[in-house]
Amino acid sequence: MTSSKEIDDLLGTSNSSELEEEELTDEDDNDIEDIRRPFDPNQIRVATNTKNVDLIIRRIDRDEIDLAPDFQRAEVWTPTKKSRLIESLLLKIPIPVFYVSADIEDTWSVVDGVQRLSTIHSYMKGEFSLRNLEYLTEFDGRRFAKLSRPMQRRIEETELLFHVIQPGTPDVVKFNIFTRINTGGMPLSPQELRHALNPGIARDFLKGLVSTNDFVAATGGGMNDTRMGARECALRFSAFYPRKWEDYDENDLNSYLNQTMRELNKSSKENLQSIEDAFTRSMRAAVRIFGNQAFRRPSDRGGLRKPLSKPLFEAWSVNLAQLDPDAIRVLEIKKSQLIEKFKSALDDDPWFERSITVSTGTAKSVSIRLQTVRDIIGETLGVFG
Repeated sequence: MTSSKEIDDLLGTSNSSELEEEELTDEDDNDIEDIRRPFDPNQIRVATNTKNVDLIIRRIDRDEIDLAPDFQRAEVWTPTKKSRLIESLLLKIPIPVFYVSADIEDTWSVVDGVQRLSTIHSYMKGEFSLRNLEYLTEFDGRRFAKLSRPMQRRIEETELLFHVIQPGTPDVVKFNIFTRINTGGMPLSPQELRHALNPGIARDFLKGLVSTNDFVAATGGGMNDTRMGARECALRFSAFYPRKWEDYDENDLNSYLNQTMRELNKSSKENLQSIEDAFTRSMRAAVRIFGNQAFRRPSDRGGLRKPLSKPLFEAWSVNLAQLDPDAIRVLEIKKSQLIEKFKSALDDDPWFERSITVSTGTAKSVSIRLQTVRDIIGETLGVFG
């Protein structure tokens, strides 16, 4: 029998301890792949720019800086923290550098510094007043318009430092730059990075998929999407349902999903509708067959429900979407048999077990889990023998 270490070596996981099967409602998102292929450092194009606050506010107002408004909801700042940032500007205390990605029109997507820029912008637009200041207590209760003109000018003329990743930098390089500098109080998850780097219709499309009643029902009440784990599941479906998953051979799932977001941004309404229809079919089939146990390891009788799993969501949702209504009806009738085969695969097949838990982004792991689920379905339907 093949040992776990031999399987690790063949899957390309022997140097990795990153586990991906976790409860998505309380997820650490430690699934950023290692850099498996070195890239040429000459491909890294970074410019350092200094801009004053007044100019940055004008660019935000003109949609020339994308703050990804539904981004980092898990790290919304308190009124006191916002006020202390403004106090730093008034005290002329330098604040940390910002990291952004520029497109060919020099529109910026903010990757590190969203909360700080959002706070400065909202204060200058009169959306909150200062409170609980540490030193300039005489300004407590003041909105921007109520500050003296010298104090307003002090904020407007504050210079902020930006590291700008230039257009033309390869996406795999850009993504790895941001994962390496992403060391703040709450590091961004891979999907949050993809969200920041790819403004466009893909954001609303994925958000729409995970907001449907069908998705909520299939995931047993819905996934907590504050770190965009739910949207990553929808993105995985969008990556592997329309295309042959057998063609995925990159060993870099993050880059592949990033590429999928770019493709969604360029997709026609008809193509997006086709993916949405398939996603809906899959979610409804999952409810009919698995009830509230979908996309999880099967629970023992009377035991606690297992955590949701992104790799299992990907494998089952893609395969269920490819079935016709008659096949779904048969699986619903034979669901006990299907679940038993699923349990046996997890218990008896170490390849399948490892493919959903360790370094799940390798081509071998993706192929194993999707093919195994397809085989489980085929055997239950009686397609094989």
